Amino acid sequence: MNDGIVTRKTWLDSHGNNDVILYVIENWGHKWPGRYFSGQLEKDDPFRDFNAADIIWDLFKKHSR
Repeated sequence: MNDGIVTRKTWLDSHGNNDVILYVIENWGHKWPGRYFSGQLEKDDPFRDFNAADIIWDLFKKHSR
């Protein structure tokens, strides 16, 4: 299904906190990186159960109003 890699890039503010986090998933194709697709991968695949929604939710929990 894929043979790519995930790259994570962060940019910090003046206090050393993450302001922006970018995940690039190479060779993933045009599919949402969620459990519907990643759950179908082989058990030893590092993308197995990768879920972008969890990562996004974790970000919003840290930056609540």
